[in-house]
Amino acid sequence: MSGFLLKRIVGFPSSPLGRLDRAQEDVLHSQRLLLQDLIRRAKDTAWGRAHGYDEILRSDEPVSAYQERVPLSTAEDFKPYVARTKAGEENVLWPGRTRHFAVSSGTASRGRLIPVSEEMEHAMAQAGMIPGLQYVRSTGSASFLGGKILMLPGAVAPEPDQPDVLVGEVSALQALGAQPALVRRFQAVPEELAMIEDWEEKVERVAACVADQDVRAVIVVPSWAPLLFEAVLQHASRARRARVTSLREIWPRFQVFFGGGVAMSAYRGIIEHYAGSDIDFIESYSASEGVFAFQDDPASTELAVHLVSGVFYEFVRLEDRHVDRPRRHTLADVELGVDYALHVSTCAGLWGYPLEDVLQFTSLHPPRLRVRGRTISMLDRAGERVCASEVAEALRAASQLTGVRVRHHHVTYASASIEMPQHEWLVELAGFARDSDSLAGAVDAYLCEHNRHYGKRRRAHAIAPPIVTLLPSGTSLEYLRTKKGRLTSQSKLIAVNEARTVAEGLAKAASVVQRRSANSH
Repeated sequence: MSGFLLKRIVGFPSSPLGRLDRAQEDVLHSQRLLLQDLIRRAKDTAWGRAHGYDEILRSDEPVSAYQERVPLSTAEDFKPYVARTKAGEENVLWPGRTRHFAVSSGTASRGRLIPVSEEMEHAMAQAGMIPGLQYVRSTGSASFLGGKILMLPGAVAPEPDQPDVLVGEVSALQALGAQPALVRRFQAVPEELAMIEDWEEKVERVAACVADQDVRAVIVVPSWAPLLFEAVLQHASRARRARVTSLREIWPRFQVFFGGGVAMSAYRGIIEHYAGSDIDFIESYSASEGVFAFQDDPASTELAVHLVSGVFYEFVRLEDRHVDRPRRHTLADVELGVDYALHVSTCAGLWGYPLEDVLQFTSLHPPRLRVRGRTISMLDRAGERVCASEVAEALRAASQLTGVRVRHHHVTYASASIEMPQHEWLVELAGFARDSDSLAGAVDAYLCEHNRHYGKRRRAHAIAPPIVTLLPSGTSLEYLRTKKGRLTSQSKLIAVNEARTVAEGLAKAASVVQRRSANSH
């Protein structure tokens, strides 16, 4: 497909990007129409009958009527409905039979099953095209579509006692639903490799497969990119019988990295190191429950809200999330600079469902936001309000200043025996570094400058200076293997948590890695 033809296609009114453009012209109208359509479709389901969806449809104010009749839910509220759906019952949360279920990553929970209807799979597929189309429109370049796209989805498998029911990671369900013609044209990884269940085997075999291809774009969770890229370089080095040090040597037209699932900023430095030169980064905000926002400008880190992905959005101020019947904001009345918890209603039959993410709007027309972290991922014992996005940005700035490359990180409070709160940064680096003090000083300086709450409390000596604990290479993978039993595309560290559970697990994993290293020598 020529770049000229593609540029024409992105502007077509019927294209996903064209429909997004129209929705952005009147955000409130498009969200209202979407909610009415979701309610109309689900009115005869068990959930819809129980919550009076017929009466909501007769209301002159359907959004208000919906919020009055349908309470904000918890994941536990949905478990019995999901169980009935998975057992084969029809018309429970969404019309008809739902046969596909995504397993959430469980970073803020123990993981849960999320129903994925045919309508949601279609909506995700359409929404998934938008970042690439918008990238072409904003940069004027479609050259990355002249080669291959490396996508690394998770795994999915039929239930042993229900062969017509598929359960797995949402990326795998999306891959299975992709148009065969597009897969053959663009995908660098054949399906038999993409669907391998063992994650570490998949990474190795995919790396061997793509080491000699014309890869121009990569779509992968940023935290897994270092492992994948290191494996690609090793396979290329063996094939060429010479050390290959950057992806640019084997993929000279590598142009853009599309990522989501974790904060991109913490991994940009190490991805750029492997790339060997500047590439563009496009970040998306999505989950097993849907696709919510994407970076529509490579030069900006703000994320544009997806308005054509089958999702109706509601927001609760972070400080109100434990209040009985808190005020539920929509895109009609959110404010800039306020921390909100996100709830969604979707074309998969989730209603007022919690995402456990903290968002902050940076623009209202059109709506743009940044993801601050998880509702449980904030350090605030002294009122410092340090969230996961700030941790990622601090690490990126510190990496540029000190020259280190961060693979994985986790931030928590140091041992309770100290006299005042103190942050401990557990960091696994690529390469070798002795000077943890310089890294600690750099992240401290960044937060003092960019987080007024943190800076004020540091100046008042209400928080001790942070400490950095350097983890041996391989610690994070060892911890994730131990915790989950096996690795998946969604295996990842909680970036920030005041409880020391993860920190203690990392300490044990580090001991295992060190003993293994000592024994090998």
